[in-house]
Amino acid sequence: MSELDEIEDLLKKGEKEKAFELIKDKDTNSLAKKLIESGSSLIEKVDYDLAITYFEFFEKIALDNEIKENARKHLAVAYSARGLAYYEKGEFDRAIEDYNKAIELNPEYVDAYYNRGNVYGGKDEFDRAIEAYNKAIELNPEYVDAYFKRGNAYDEKGDFNKAIKDFAMAIDLSPEPYPEPYFNRGNAYRKEGEFGSAIKDYNKAIELNPRDVNAYINRGFAYTQKGEFDRAIKDYNKAIELNPDFAPAYFNRGAAYHMKRDFDKAIEDYNKAIDSKSDFALAYNNRGFAYAEKWYFDRAIKDFGKVIDLSPEPYLGPYYYYRGNAYLQKWEFDRAIEDYNKAIDLKSDFALAYNNRGLTYYMKREFNRAIENYNKAIELYPEYADAYYNRGNAYGEKGYFARATDDYDNAEKEYREAIKNLSLNLNSV
Repeated sequence: MSELDEIEDLLKKGEKEKAFELIKDKDTNSLAKKLIESGSSLIEKVDYDLAITYFEFFEKIALDNEIKENARKHLAVAYSARGLAYYEKGEFDRAIEDYNKAIELNPEYVDAYYNRGNVYGGKDEFDRAIEAYNKAIELNPEYVDAYFKRGNAYDEKGDFNKAIKDFAMAIDLSPEPYPEPYFNRGNAYRKEGEFGSAIKDYNKAIELNPRDVNAYINRGFAYTQKGEFDRAIKDYNKAIELNPDFAPAYFNRGAAYHMKRDFDKAIEDYNKAIDSKSDFALAYNNRGFAYAEKWYFDRAIKDFGKVIDLSPEPYLGPYYYYRGNAYLQKWEFDRAIEDYNKAIDLKSDFALAYNNRGLTYYMKREFNRAIENYNKAIELYPEYADAYYNRGNAYGEKGYFARATDDYDNAEKEYREAIKNLSLNLNSV
């Protein structure tokens, strides 16, 4: 067995001190150069722990500063490679420890900063992720992937303008165009309400990858938000052609039909979405609305109940409210009130629920209770025209005609203001 073989055997056993004793007073620089080759091959074999052992030993025995520095850089590579393995296993804290060590050993190790950013992103620590990407970009201003990932982090934080700028940099710097930055920039534009720009980016993403189901889905969603429902449906059709079992495509097409008030086709698509994904809460919710539009209130109540069963408790307030509305339409007033109570318990500032609970008491001819609820709705939302109008009705029933007149005047004022604001918004498009 050669001297190198003996040393490697000891290192594999974890006996670093014995290995060090073996090479005392020998040409350690020459041996260190041989160990670096062995350590590098271990990284290729994904044996990161042993590679780190080799490089730590390598650094310890190297006497020449240049060789020692080389050892540190290789050791940094080994820590970074192990950090990537931990990241892929979902062991984010251990991954960060290894990237920190890699950066400590080589403060200009661009990929270590970039990968550390990815781990922080995986932990939803987006500010720290951005800091790491900033350093990677500082060291390499043409690092395409770092701009792309920093754009994703800004997008997650809701800073869509910065995200758009970073995706643009990734597009401009990339030697070959690729679809992901166009797709993600399209998403950021869409979230900013810039639907035309979003659609242009989705067009480019689809040009680069014509089989990207999500690009068709998101372009369809942008068309829906623009009110171009037929174009949206065409995109959802393409997504379904590419992936016939993709529940979101049926759901979104159903929503487009819903917006066109074609409730039968909407329900048909919501059915398909639920068939593909039996726990698709939003599909049950939208189908419930479509049933309510067709006056199938029992079916709507059943669907809203399913949403309540599927959703986490903190988010249940609106669904109790929707089911309460269906009970109200059926004149099942006590059940409606029970659901509005639950909605208000979960969301104490739920003005709509107070208003509709007031309306239910009004229908039960409990006018004082109705007025109490309208008061609360107006306290929470002073521009709530329906609540003023409804309270005016209740005051009228009690013979308080002056108060009723005041409320009708306030309701008319708020309705006029709402119409004025709508006209302003339409003129600014």
